Amino acid sequence: MGSSNSFDALVSGISAEERQSILDKMQSTPKDYENDSFSPVEDLPTEPETTLSEQLKKESLPFRFWLWLKSIFTNTSTEILFNEIKIQSMAKIVGRNFPGLIDMKRGFILPAFYDKLRDLKKSADFFRPYVVSFEQDEGAFYVFLGSIVMPIVARDLADNVDPYTNPVTGEAKLEYRVELLRQMDDIFQSIPADSKNEMYEAVKSVDWLRQFVRLPFNRFLSLFSEITDEIHTCQFSQIENEIGAFAKCLLNSFRLPNEVLETLFLFSIRNSKKKGSDSDENSNDAVEFMSKAMENMSNLHMFMSSVPIHSISCIVYSDSQWMPEHFSGGEDWFVKFKTSWKKIFEQKWDSWVFDCKKENLRQSLVSRFSLESFPILPNRPWENLWGGVKFRYELTGGFLYWYFLKEFPTYEIVLKSIMVEGVFKKKDNQLMYTDTFNDFIHISMALNALNDRIKPSGDVGSTFAKFSAEGQMRTLQEQTRVEQLMRSVESEMQLIINQFGTANRSMNHILSGLLGLKKEARFDTLSNIGHLSGRGNENFLSTLQNARDSLENALNIIKELEMFDAPHVLAGDGI
Repeated sequence: MGSSNSFDALVSGISAEERQSILDKMQSTPKDYENDSFSPVEDLPTEPETTLSEQLKKESLPFRFWLWLKSIFTNTSTEILFNEIKIQSMAKIVGRNFPGLIDMKRGFILPAFYDKLRDLKKSADFFRPYVVSFEQDEGAFYVFLGSIVMPIVARDLADNVDPYTNPVTGEAKLEYRVELLRQMDDIFQSIPADSKNEMYEAVKSVDWLRQFVRLPFNRFLSLFSEITDEIHTCQFSQIENEIGAFAKCLLNSFRLPNEVLETLFLFSIRNSKKKGSDSDENSNDAVEFMSKAMENMSNLHMFMSSVPIHSISCIVYSDSQWMPEHFSGGEDWFVKFKTSWKKIFEQKWDSWVFDCKKENLRQSLVSRFSLESFPILPNRPWENLWGGVKFRYELTGGFLYWYFLKEFPTYEIVLKSIMVEGVFKKKDNQLMYTDTFNDFIHISMALNALNDRIKPSGDVGSTFAKFSAEGQMRTLQEQTRVEQLMRSVESEMQLIINQFGTANRSMNHILSGLLGLKKEARFDTLSNIGHLSGRGNENFLSTLQNARDSLENALNIIKELEMFDAPHVLAGDGI
């Protein structure tokens, strides 16, 4: 298994080839706002302004004297009067430069604002499902984003932390795991500062999108009263809760890098991607996404450049000094990034350990049965249907079928000789042996009968062939029918495996007693054990010993194979 490809599949959920194909399509799409910052139409002070009292001191002496006189006659502080003047000045500027948004005299938000807000909601609606996908697993998203923004870091991790860079052997050493984790920490610590900063900027833009799509658009729009079908207004006092939330988000400059858009789309199809779906279809969807993203970013740009949200907020709150809450988000991205990478490593490590154990078992098959690979059933009609239907007894069933086809016949004659010619010292041993031998014959016949069912001419095989011929589309009726057939086949195989386990243990007890390998009061040898197959029957006894060992090895192999059929083999199904 290739290191890069295997890690890429875990990072992105799709193959490296398909991901690159989609990225190429997306990057070829014209981008009106690539690398552009979205900034509010008003420049906000980076530092808090001085108080109204301090600002008033900078005004001319005649103005301050006039304001002082007015405060005496109105019994109002000069700061309040000064604030009112500044608010009136803001309202005039808004009315002159951005007509149709507010009516200061009546205290109303006007229809033009409503229309722009409704258009802005469309942009939020477009990005919302992609943000929801990101929120389902932020750490995995940051890993995916990092593979695009910091490709060298992702490649270093794939090349140096993937256990599959070492050959799969029969043993997984703990020291190897410790070394890989140490290398991972070294790579994290050596990420250049400029790469971290670029990644942080990308993360902040994603978090800005998150807060943008969470804005209470529906509640804000519902506060407007419908004068006519196309005219909606509302009073300043009605939107005090909503305007602040919008200002907090929209008064922050941000840049939506191309890498973020690419990641949002690719991450959204990671889990929703249908098996066997056409990569060309995904590429076309990617192009459409980029086109619509540009359109909705244009809406964003239009709103931010045509609505002085800060001045309007100050007017609504009657506070010329009003400033939005500090915008924050994404500061913990590196912690989540590292945690998710370590989670990916654990998945890959578990897979590698699993394969090492499987290789160890394969080596057991070589030494015990001269099998170079795991045998499978000759007919598996479910394999190519709808991208592959899972069979719970893929390995255990395949091995058992092979055993009764190739191995058991080697010892069938000698075992039958015991049943026909053997004189058992204990009568119940003879009855038990006869029943057990017949059970083995029945198991062999049951396996052949099951194979007949799943071959192309059988009832199961022909049904699968029919569904395969109809293509990838499936109906609920077909799905139900396939599930019924799979349960039927699996139930038969489960019964056969359980019968083999029971018969095998019984035969082991009896043969161990016959050969004097175990001292158990219940089991004894034959009176004529030394005369079966004639005098000097060492070869016969050796073959009988081999039969016992073969059956014991087969049972042990099946017990181990059950672990590799998991999680498809349900708890309690084992022999």
